[in-house]
Amino acid sequence: MRTQSGYIAWLGMFLFILGISMGLSLSAAMTWGEIETNLITTPTDSKSLSLSCPWMIAPGETGTIKTEIINDLEQEIEPMVIAEFGQPNTPAQKRESKIYILGPRETQPLQWRVDDSYAAFGRVIPVLIIQSRFNLNSPRTGACGILLFSIFGLSGLQTLICIIICSLICIAVGTILSRPYFSTTDEHIKKFAQIGRLLAIITVAALAIALLRWWGLTTLLLTICAITIGTAVTELLVPSNRSRS
Repeated sequence: MRTQSGYIAWLGMFLFILGISMGLSLSAAMTWGEIETNLITTPTDSKSLSLSCPWMIAPGETGTIKTEIINDLEQEIEPMVIAEFGQPNTPAQKRESKIYILGPRETQPLQWRVDDSYAAFGRVIPVLIIQSRFNLNSPRTGACGILLFSIFGLSGLQTLICIIICSLICIAVGTILSRPYFSTTDEHIKKFAQIGRLLAIITVAALAIALLRWWGLTTLLLTICAITIGTAVTELLVPSNRSRS
């Protein structure tokens, strides 16, 4: 019975680590896509332009970018809207520009379609939309990064949902199966249990925040997670070094 319980506990730890790995890998990939796009230089006085972008598309799939350009003035304006897709300053980058006429306080919805032909490094599609300044109407800038990835022939959204669900299930099942092993008075094992709980919380939080495209906060959480994993490795190695001495 003890041997069987040990196998179940090891299976639980494997599933837990697998779930954490999937969640952090997805969060890191989504954050990389946002950083790759948002580090493009934009006007310092530019306001935010809200974009609706798919988080992920599959190779061969088409994604739709949506936004609304805005006139804050009580007079007609004719701003130029610039849309850039793909890695900047490369032949693969697509750049469109068009002048739109907006009445007083008017907003106008716009949309573009992108596919894997705009991918940078083969894995992310940078998107940058700029509504230029016109008279006293402030410029606006919006940016997003779209991951290019698919598993089992699924669409980008289906792949994203599948990875998130699998990650959460592995973390939950792994926690339940390995709980008997960590229910002990051993201080060393208790530390591992605390580190595991912290990793689970950070992973779930990083996934949620990455979906909101708050790449700065996601980067901070991933950094904390890396430090936590380093602490876990240290806790694993230090006892073995002591036992040898």
